[in-house]
Amino acid sequence: MSPRPGPVGVDIIGAGTISEQYLSTLERFSDADVRIVGDVALDRAEDRARRHGVGAWGSAKDVLAHDGVETVVNLTNPVAAHPDVSTEAVAAGRYVWSEKSLAVEPLEARTLLDRAAAGPRVGAAPGTVLGPGVQTARRAVARGDVGAVLSTQTFIQTPGSDAWHPDPEFHFAVEAGPLFDMGPCYLTVHVSLLGSVTRVSAVGSTGRKVRTVRTGDRTGRESAVAVPTHVSALATFENGRAARAATVSTPTWSGAGPWRSPALRAPWSYPNPTRLPGTCGSPGNTPRTARRSGRRSSPSAPRRAADREYRTWPGPPAPVEPHIVTGDLGHHILDVLTAIDRSVASGETEHMESRAGTIPLVPLSSWSRRPATRTRPPSDPHGGVRQNPTVASLEGLTELEASMAALSTPMRVYVEAGRFTEPDPDLPELAARIRGLLAAVAADESWQRFLPGYTPPSAPEICAALEPLETHDAAPFLARLAAVDLVWPSHRHLPAETAEHAADRVVSLLGPEASWWTNHDVGCGAVNGLTPLFDSLLAGTNGEHFALALQIADD
Repeated sequence: MSPRPGPVGVDIIGAGTISEQYLSTLERFSDADVRIVGDVALDRAEDRARRHGVGAWGSAKDVLAHDGVETVVNLTNPVAAHPDVSTEAVAAGRYVWSEKSLAVEPLEARTLLDRAAAGPRVGAAPGTVLGPGVQTARRAVARGDVGAVLSTQTFIQTPGSDAWHPDPEFHFAVEAGPLFDMGPCYLTVHVSLLGSVTRVSAVGSTGRKVRTVRTGDRTGRESAVAVPTHVSALATFENGRAARAATVSTPTWSGAGPWRSPALRAPWSYPNPTRLPGTCGSPGNTPRTARRSGRRSSPSAPRRAADREYRTWPGPPAPVEPHIVTGDLGHHILDVLTAIDRSVASGETEHMESRAGTIPLVPLSSWSRRPATRTRPPSDPHGGVRQNPTVASLEGLTELEASMAALSTPMRVYVEAGRFTEPDPDLPELAARIRGLLAAVAADESWQRFLPGYTPPSAPEICAALEPLETHDAAPFLARLAAVDLVWPSHRHLPAETAEHAADRVVSLLGPEASWWTNHDVGCGAVNGLTPLFDSLLAGTNGEHFALALQIADD
C-alpha cells in the first residue's frame, strides 16, 4: 500500500466499552478519519457510529470490505477472536492495531506476525508505554539520573472490575483475570526499561470465588471466578536484572505508588501506566519531592499518547517516526504472561524463547509539533458561527497587554503578552517566550534563595512539558491560575470576578482559533514542573500574538 495524502482511514471492529475511548480520541484528530464501526451486534455498532459521527457501520466482514481504509483497530471481545480478525485484516492489506492481547496463545500471535512480516505492520496495546510518565522515566534512566537500575517492582491493588465495569465477567474468565487485564500495561514498562524477560517464577490464589456486577443494567448478576485474582511473579531479564510484580483484585484499597525502581544513586518512582489518555497518575518525581530529597526533577513528556501511537503506523501519511509498540513487543508480553500463568499452576520456573527487540523512545522533537486537532468553532445560539473580536491592531495588542497585566500579582503571578517577531511562529517560539518568563522569576530576589543555581529548561524541554488545553477551558483556567493560590486554595490573589473578567477578555482577544498550552494535566491534577517550586503555567497563541501566565508558590 503506497502512501497517499489525506487522513489515515481507520476501521473499528468491536463496539464494546473500550471503543468509546478510542472513538473519542481519534475523532479529535484531523489526520485520522474513522470510516466505519463493526460489531457482531449491529445495533451496538450503529449506536457507536451515530454517537461519534461515523458514516457507516456493519459486521466485521463489512468493515474489512470497506474502501479507503488503511488501518483496522481490533477491539473484539473475547481475546480469542483477536488473531482471526487481525489475520483477516492483514490478508486484506490493512495495518492492524490490536487491543491487548494479540491472541490467547503466543503461537497464534507468532503466526499472525509471520503472515504480516512482508506486508502491513501489526501493533498491540498497551500504548500507554508512550505516555508522559514512562517516557520521562526512560529518558531519566538513559541519562543516568538515578544510576543503574537494579530492579523494578510493581504492585497493583484494586477491588476488581466488577465494581465499575458493566460487563466484567470476561475479566474473571480463563485466559483473563487481573494478570492478563492489568499485567500488560505494567509488564510493558518493565520490558521497555530493562529489556526482554528470560524466565519467570510465580504463585497465585483466588480471593473470592464469585463476583457480582455492581453497575449498569446487569447490576446484581453473579458469575464464577475461573482464574487467580492474586498473582505474584519474579521475572529475570536478559541483562540479569529482576522485576517483582503483584496483581491483586480483591476487596482491598491499600497501596502507595504503583511503581518503584531501586537504583544505585536514588530510588525512582513512576506514575500509573494504565491511566492514559483519559486520566493519568501524578509524576513520580515531582518538583516538591525532588527539592526535598535532592533528586533531579524532570518535566514529563506530553500526554498525547493516543496521537503518538496511531502516528507510528506506516500507512498514509508516510511514516516519519519509528514503530514503537510493535507486534513483536506484544508477542513477547503475551509469552511472559502465559509463562507466569503456567508457573502459578506448576510451581516451576518457566523460560521464554521470544524477545521484544529494541524499543525506541518517542522522539522528543515530535512532541514540539502542534497536534492536528479538529477545531469546532463556538456556535452562536442565534445561528452561524460566533465571531469574537481578536487582536487585529495596535490598540488590540495594547488591550491584550493590559488585560494580562490585570491578572498579575507581585512575587506570585508573572505574566507577559506580545507579538512574535519570528516568521511563522509555532510551539518552539512560544516555549522560548516561556523560558524568558522563567528567567524573570529566577532573577526575582524574592525567589533566588529558593532557586539556587536554577537555570530554566531549554525550549525543547519546555515543549515536552506542555499539554494542549481546549479553547473553551482556557478562560476559567486562566482566571483560576491568577486568582487561587497553588498551595493554599483558600487564599486569593485576586477577586474572582476581576480575574474572570480579565481572563475572558484575553481569550476573546486571541480568538477562537488560538491554541492553548499548560503544564497541567487538567483531568487528574498532575503537573509537569518547570521549576523546583510549585508552578502553574498557561500559554496561548493565535500564531501572531501570545499571552503567558505563570504562578509560582512554595509552602
